[in-house]
Amino acid sequence: MNKLETIEIDEDTWRAARDYVIELNEPEKTKMKQQIIMLNERISAEERMQIELGRKFTRGEIIKSEYDKLLKDSYAKEASLRNTLVKCENIIHELTQLMYKFLDDIKYITNRLRKASAPNKREIVDIFCENLVWDYEKLRWDWKKPYYIMTNRKKNSTVLRD
Repeated sequence: MNKLETIEIDEDTWRAARDYVIELNEPEKTKMKQQIIMLNERISAEERMQIELGRKFTRGEIIKSEYDKLLKDSYAKEASLRNTLVKCENIIHELTQLMYKFLDDIKYITNRLRKASAPNKREIVDIFCENLVWDYEKLRWDWKKPYYIMTNRKKNSTVLRD
């Protein structure tokens, strides 16, 4: 409890930390935006291929069964690319929100601990500290469970649902 009280942060520090989180996430957001651009290009390529398949079919270069099969495959690939695109766009927004939630948890953890029952205190500490590493009286974030958040999505989430 004493260690956790030392990391409780005030409003000014919290606002500075939020600004830092935004700055910290920018390289990741840039990578994600580049991936979104690439996905859009691949979707456009699939759409162009579908048009070309139609032209080949009307010119008699491919038979109906082959045209139907190729078109169905192309539509499936396009749908998959669009789903990936939506997930990437959501990750851009959720990444910052997850870090803000982490900061909120630090801000209010001691108040919650003071009011919690003994079993709840243990659970709070386990959940809160699962990715924290105490290193020579310094606290740092380290993903000990990197996929926990993504694999335990809410059913209504569009991020990594399947």
